[in-house]
Amino acid sequence: FDDFSRAQIVYGTSRQIEAHHTFGLRYQTMIADQFVEYLLPLCQDAGVSAADVADHDLVILGGAADNTLADTLAKAAGVRLGRNSFTWMGKSYTDPEDGLFVAFPNPLAPARMVYLFAGNSAMQLYHMTKRHQPLPTWGVFKGETVVQKGYQAPKGLTVELQ
Repeated sequence: FDDFSRAQIVYGTSRQIEAHHTFGLRYQTMIADQFVEYLLPLCQDAGVSAADVADHDLVILGGAADNTLADTLAKAAGVRLGRNSFTWMGKSYTDPEDGLFVAFPNPLAPARMVYLFAGNSAMQLYHMTKRHQPLPTWGVFKGETVVQKGYQAPKGLTVELQ
């Protein structure tokens, strides 16, 4: 998660539009300051076209109640998003200070990736995106602290060692 050449940030517009736009702008600026020195494209979930999905790695900000694209794509990673909650690896997270980061291949364009930041509250999404933290393919947040993290192999991937 350090190659931003084909990345696009997508913020939610289902509720709290200005807050999510601000999160997107702040994350966009932080990535430019720390990594690439240019601003990644930023767009609303309602404005993402099929071509955008196929041509970009997507940084999705917000949960199901905030971002329609998050709700659509999260299921492919085994994430169930609800209003101010999520279920990950069989465990439900309902505390307003819970958040989830998951990176997975885009189910609509397998050559591209999705980086999902879903917080159970606007404040949690703020904590998760105020700085870039190197993570494996997933991480569970409590406030700005990563309390669990790990790797998730793509479905159908089997590696045998001899």
